[in-house]
Amino acid sequence: MVCALLLLSLSTACTEPWRNVYSVEGLRVLAVRAEPPDLAPGQYARLDALVVDPRDPERLNTLVWLACHPDPASLDQPKCADYDTLSLLQSSDAGLDASALPEGLIALGMTPPPGAPQLPVIYPAPADVFANLPSDDPRRTRGVLAIVLMLAVAEPPPPTWPPTQADLTALLGRVRNKQVDSVLTIKRLRISETSTPNHNPTLATLKIGEEEWGAGPQPAKLLPGIWTHLYSFAGEGSKETYQDLDVDGNAVSKTEHLSTSWFTTLGELDKSRTVEGDIEKPEHIYEPLVLADLPPDRRGTLYAVLRDSRGGVDTHARPFILCDPNLPPPVVTEIRPASGPPGTTVTLTGFELADLLDVRAGTGWLSSAAWDDAQQAFVGKVPADAPAGELSLVPRGRGCAADPTVKFTVAAP
Repeated sequence: MVCALLLLSLSTACTEPWRNVYSVEGLRVLAVRAEPPDLAPGQYARLDALVVDPRDPERLNTLVWLACHPDPASLDQPKCADYDTLSLLQSSDAGLDASALPEGLIALGMTPPPGAPQLPVIYPAPADVFANLPSDDPRRTRGVLAIVLMLAVAEPPPPTWPPTQADLTALLGRVRNKQVDSVLTIKRLRISETSTPNHNPTLATLKIGEEEWGAGPQPAKLLPGIWTHLYSFAGEGSKETYQDLDVDGNAVSKTEHLSTSWFTTLGELDKSRTVEGDIEKPEHIYEPLVLADLPPDRRGTLYAVLRDSRGGVDTHARPFILCDPNLPPPVVTEIRPASGPPGTTVTLTGFELADLLDVRAGTGWLSSAAWDDAQQAFVGKVPADAPAGELSLVPRGRGCAADPTVKFTVAAP
């Protein structure tokens, strides 16, 4: 991968081969999000990041957060551009000692280990950021930028909390010596007195093939050797109209542009971004036909990052599995009982049910669903919010043949 200026103080050489931007093979920071993304003087923003590593998806990565307040009257380079200051992190009751950092650089926080207090990472916009500017200065409306630095490290946080100075020195030493993978990311936050501040867009759902996929652990099932349609749907109100100033300082009305960036741990994308005007038009993902190239569990993850043109972000992750054309479909010979109120435990018997992915129930899923070896049956509960009437249950196998559908009648509770 081409060396980035952001890694100037953390890397000495660039030896990795070029990879497609959509391919997630190691530690990646796919998005940094601030809520809200636009700040008024004195307002606070909560910060989080979508940091992934398919090599160890269960690992709690260490995130270190720093920031620099803007100074509208200064033309000097902010301290956040001097990455050597990262080595000055010290220990304190909060894990980082702000008094030990250079003037202009503030510590926002660090990932605590499991069991330690899980406090949010907050950036506080200075209440007096425009104090020395005239009331009609256009910078009050256009805004000034605070800089947030986030260093993601592919290892768990130190077990001692707060971390000691030795812990932090050793952590940064491993980063600088390339003993552990790391990514340094910049997030810019606008502080202004605008009457139309930005809000984060919402990525309401993805559509993979013919099915919509909201949040949850159930994987989408993709066919090998074909291109599958991908759609992203922004929530209502995501595309905002706002007031800005033109080059002459005159007020103008503008409308945001939305785009979705796509990432995958398995397969190919024909392009890595769906741009304004095409948000609800298909992107395509291709999964390999050569089975030897697949991971043993045939699983991957698809990520979508929705962005507006003013710094707003929303993300969506969807696991998927590549079906196996050599496996037969499941067969259901009986469902017991055939009717009942929401929450009823149902038992499916038949063939090829021991290795089901799950059971779709209308627009939801059977809960607490699993193979019961004693009964030689697949057992789960009808969703608590299932409406009265006929409910289609679809046991999803790992093969590529069409899955069967059985009917369950939901009685009024």
